[in-house]
Amino acid sequence: MKLKLRTKILLIAVGVTLAGMAIVFSASSHLISRSYVAALQSRAVAIGQGLTPQMDRIQMLGVGLDKLAGVEKQCREGVDT
Repeated sequence: MKLKLRTKILLIAVGVTLAGMAIVFSASSHLISRSYVAALQSRAVAIGQGLTPQMDRIQMLGVGLDKLAGVEKQCREGVDT
């Protein structure tokens, strides 16, 4: 099977274009996922820093961490009323 010169050039151009697109897509997805993970970690640290003083206050009051079950339900009831 003999291919014409134009067909060979077209196939090479399509191959190079597809390879370039694959490289760009993989690099951009890697960069986006890294920045997304960094944002999630930053948010988790901010939430943890906000909760630490509150948990310290609860422990100073003598409330055990095992007795905190149901706090979410009580908070929701307080918000709903």
